[in-house]
Amino acid sequence: MHQTILRALAAGAAPDSATLERSAAPFGIPVAELLRRLHERDVIRLDHDGNVRAAYPFSATPTGHRVQLPTGPSADAMCMADALGIPAMLNTDATITITAPGHRAADHRDLHSRQRRVGPRRPRWCSSVPVPVGPIGGLLL
Repeated sequence: MHQTILRALAAGAAPDSATLERSAAPFGIPVAELLRRLHERDVIRLDHDGNVRAAYPFSATPTGHRVQLPTGPSADAMCMADALGIPAMLNTDATITITAPGHRAADHRDLHSRQRRVGPRRPRWCSSVPVPVGPIGGLLL
């Protein structure tokens, strides 16, 4: 169920009820019960109506932290740190657009994330790439 929700949010929208029903069927537990259990364990967040609102690192509602994937879909992240982690999680490049709360969409900062493709072996070392830092609408990126 959790992976189904993550895949849908990565594609840009919360999963619909039919998708959730298919995902829950093998467990023999009602969708609402599975969602409630995930919510109680803070794996996902539900709104007051029981709809998926978020599954870390993704948000089903606009947050000002938008991740544009090269394959077309874009997704909202819960926070800037989550936005930076989504390309690594999906092993893809991405453009991350950060818009400060209370500002127009035109007042934003774009970051470009390029993922280093890693083979089946774990690398023995890791390099970090500095990200430009600067103020945007009272936020420090």
